[in-house]
Amino acid sequence: MREEILMVLKMLQEGKITAADAEKLISALQKHPEPSERPQGFQIPSFEAGLGAARRGAKAAAKRARELLSQLDAERYVSQAMRQLEEALKRVDSVLRDMEAGRRTREFVTREQEETVEAQREQFVSVEAEHGVRAETVTFPEGEVDELKVSTPIGNISAKRVDGEPVTVKVTFHAVGTDEAAVTEKLQEMVLDVRRVNGDVDVSVRSRGEQFPENCSADVEVQVPSGVDLTLKAVNGSVDADGMDGDLTAESVNGAVNVRNISGDAVVKSVNGGVKASDVSGDLELTSVNGGARASNITGDLKTSSVNGGLEIVGVQGDVTANTVNGSAYAESISGDARLETVNGSLEIKNCSGDLTVKSLNGTIEASGVSSSDVRIQGGSGSVSVELADGFSGDLVIETTGGSITLAVPPDASCRISAASASGGISSDLALAEEQRTEHELSGVLGGGDGEVVLKSGSGSIALKSRGGVLWT
Repeated sequence: MREEILMVLKMLQEGKITAADAEKLISALQKHPEPSERPQGFQIPSFEAGLGAARRGAKAAAKRARELLSQLDAERYVSQAMRQLEEALKRVDSVLRDMEAGRRTREFVTREQEETVEAQREQFVSVEAEHGVRAETVTFPEGEVDELKVSTPIGNISAKRVDGEPVTVKVTFHAVGTDEAAVTEKLQEMVLDVRRVNGDVDVSVRSRGEQFPENCSADVEVQVPSGVDLTLKAVNGSVDADGMDGDLTAESVNGAVNVRNISGDAVVKSVNGGVKASDVSGDLELTSVNGGARASNITGDLKTSSVNGGLEIVGVQGDVTANTVNGSAYAESISGDARLETVNGSLEIKNCSGDLTVKSLNGTIEASGVSSSDVRIQGGSGSVSVELADGFSGDLVIETTGGSITLAVPPDASCRISAASASGGISSDLALAEEQRTEHELSGVLGGGDGEVVLKSGSGSIALKSRGGVLWT
């Protein structure tokens, strides 16, 4: 832990992170002591390892991106990329803090004015030599629960909507031991903790002692009717939710998270695992550290980010804000405004009709079917290729520090075009009115000149092409 704290202080001294970020990282490290400082025994397998991997991944991404920054000359792009890195590190810290092991259990114990739940419980126990299973089910009549929160330190969580039935939480405890007595003891050590305050219910798996038994797990199955808001949190295990009619929060530290057919808003997060969300009617927040993120068929607004993982976005009716560090991004069929940013990753965009802002520090940018009225694209050392949709008459600005620019223009476009490169060449096969050309500059008018197209590059070439055929493969 001392070594990690010294690394954080060194990053602060070098100006790589802010003082607030350093304070948060040191606080998180102090909450999880080194293995030599802990009592012997099992204590939620791989949690600290997962946090360490996430932190190392984020630091590696920051180091790589800063190496790339040192190669660029434009101060504007450097400052923008530094801001992206700071925001990414803040998101990592926020996710780690929110998913701290045992946090929910402590909240259950210290909450004021909570009452013992008079819920129906059913138990089933099956013990075999070296392996045992105990199942416990808790139910609440339909209409008595407004919000349900479920958590397990090790095990998978699955949830589905079942209308006309009571709220049901079934936990299956698994234990492995040297003999039948050891297995029985471990099964008795794991308990289901239930707390209720009015219409809010918390159900958590915990150990009777300070340590969770070794070689044990607790899988959870949840059934809820319409109108129940749901929060699902796993530490070591996957989370899967289907058909929720209320708002949903689904999180895992070491495991994948997959949600679909959600009628309300959704928040989906994972550290060391991929995240997926599809067919969400409300707004969606999608976050992954050390894993990819995929969103499809989203009716509301989308906010998504990843560190050390790619992004895939298909079909969003609302606005989109997306960024990734060390990962590529793909976006298709976005009706609202979109802001897409990558550090050390490529960007591909298809058929986005709202206002579009795209930034990539070190990666190629490809955009096709661009019909937006306002487009801003900033590239670093990677190339930028853009294909305008039929009838384009909007405003477009493309700037790169060292990457080339290729723009394919439909024959019915209506815009004024100006292109300039400090040291790169300019080529064009467009029939421009009022054309003016030098070695490094070109300007002219297409159609009625309604829109404004500005292309600038520091050292890259610029090519203007009449659209036809395939611009890139």
